Amino acid sequence: MAEVDILLAAYNGEKFIAEQIESILAQTYQDFRLIIRDDDSTDNTPAIIEEYAARYPDKIQVVHDDAVCRSAAANFFQLLTYASADYVMFSDQDDYWLPYKVQALLWHMKEAERANPRKPVMVFTGFEVVDKELHSMKIYGSVDVPEYLYSFTTMLMMNNCVAGCTEMINRVLYKNIGGYDERCGYHDAFTALYASAVGVIVYLTMQSIKYRQHDNNDIGYTGGGGQ
Repeated sequence: MAEVDILLAAYNGEKFIAEQIESILAQTYQDFRLIIRDDDSTDNTPAIIEEYAARYPDKIQVVHDDAVCRSAAANFFQLLTYASADYVMFSDQDDYWLPYKVQALLWHMKEAERANPRKPVMVFTGFEVVDKELHSMKIYGSVDVPEYLYSFTTMLMMNNCVAGCTEMINRVLYKNIGGYDERCGYHDAFTALYASAVGVIVYLTMQSIKYRQHDNNDIGYTGGGGQ
């Protein structure tokens, strides 16, 4: 069993999903499993996913089930039911992961767990905003996030500052948050709220992904942290 499960929620992502998968496969830390679930795409996304799964059967697992989630959040919660690793990361279909992402977050995750045994732990980072060709837009998301922004009170009352595409969460967290409820909103906000209430959140002042902006973003970046 891999130490890290990377959950990739896909829907009509044929333009960018291959590049995202390649960036994950190129990680410096390789003890991971990439679990991909397509939510009834109408473009070439399923064929691209199956081609990669055939090429990398020891790395990539494609989920086939009858659920139709109709949102990225629901798709991610559905993917969580297939996770079994000690740690989970969420992957959008259109970003680009920097090569050290998994290794860096895992190191800090284990440090946090040693200091906070048996607690839910989340680690997250900033990101670089790029255009559809991965050219920098000279905008850096979450460069300096003060701790009060991811405290429970702030998370409850204000907008989420945690981008799910930069998160790593431990088993204690993801096994206890329950299933999808549309009242939860986005998966990143809900997991961050849970961690802030009963666990630990660690923010790393670094960029771990290129957060791609294009015409079909589920959520685009407007500045000020988060997605």
